[in-house]
Amino acid sequence: ELVSALEFLGTAVGISRSMLGLTVLAWGNSIGDFVADTALARAGNPKMGAAGCFGGPLFNLLIGTGVSLSFHNFSKGNLCFDFDKTVPVGLAFLIGSVLITMVSLPLLKWKVTRQFGMLHVGYYVLFMLTTLTLELTNPPWLISGLQSWFGKHSGVVCR
Repeated sequence: ELVSALEFLGTAVGISRSMLGLTVLAWGNSIGDFVADTALARAGNPKMGAAGCFGGPLFNLLIGTGVSLSFHNFSKGNLCFDFDKTVPVGLAFLIGSVLITMVSLPLLKWKVTRQFGMLHVGYYVLFMLTTLTLELTNPPWLISGLQSWFGKHSGVVCR
């Protein structure tokens, strides 16, 4: 119900569903993990806090989303979803974040430093600025690229 209410408010104000998902819904969904992981780290369990940063969202993604989508596919067939310009940009930034982590952690001797955290915060700000710019400007080169990949008639992907 909350998602539907936020979607209605976003539509009324003129904010797209993808921007709502990237901002308000994502922040609201993550605040509990942020508070718990920070409390663990400050209580003297930094490894548990760091594990929670990766483990909680990974579990939600693999088990929560994976089981739900698998159940839907087995019971009702293929699932169709809206595909917009923020999806490939988000995927590119996600891959970039994983690569940054894979390269920087060995260089830092597996210690998660303040600089490592600030690097990722800066990377997130860059991601948000990029998606906001793409959302507001609607660049024709990106739209034509998406249309060539996924068809010209609709933003709905059904494979």
